[in-house]
Amino acid sequence: VFTIEDGRFKESTGQMMLDIINEPSRHKVMREYTLQYTVDFFEKHWKNSPLSSKPTKLKLASVSDQNLQKQFIKTMWNMLDSADGPIAGTSLIRLHDIGKSFSIVDQDKLADKIQRIVTDDLAADSTKMAALSLAAERQQINLADSAMNIAVDNSLNLPLRMSALHTASQLNSSSDFINRIRRLSNDNASHRILRRAAQQILNKLNTTRG
Repeated sequence: VFTIEDGRFKESTGQMMLDIINEPSRHKVMREYTLQYTVDFFEKHWKNSPLSSKPTKLKLASVSDQNLQKQFIKTMWNMLDSADGPIAGTSLIRLHDIGKSFSIVDQDKLADKIQRIVTDDLAADSTKMAALSLAAERQQINLADSAMNIAVDNSLNLPLRMSALHTASQLNSSSDFINRIRRLSNDNASHRILRRAAQQILNKLNTTRG
């Protein structure tokens, strides 16, 4: 368990976390677990500081603080190219979470990376599911078609298709999309759970439309 409460050990704790994340020989569960704590680390030490998007303090940020932030962000960008899907997916989500409060995360680069992952046939399912989730949250409507194409592809795994269906329904509610969801709900070649989810989305859309 990481101790991030004591600011006196910020640099050493941060470096320890970076060493764990960047060490391929460590167990992947430990590396991903460490990645989970990056948001907590940022918010504990830099929220409402000159390093956040909306600083409330006027003092200059130290060079060591700036460098430590840059190391964390660089590490997470690098992890997006990892062959380990869960680590890449967690890095993507944590970049998004940190970017809500810290301008150090390039939002255009993040949006582009999300798009590249969603449209990459070789991306791991877990990484792609993370990207689909963020596409819905960030309302990247340009990915609606890509998400729907994944949802209706019977060659893909059910969890990925379910994630894609949810994202598609969050990004487009046009008549054409509703018709595609309706066809999916009646597609006997698709898993019954997916068909049921499609029908539930249709029911919700019909209720919303009155």
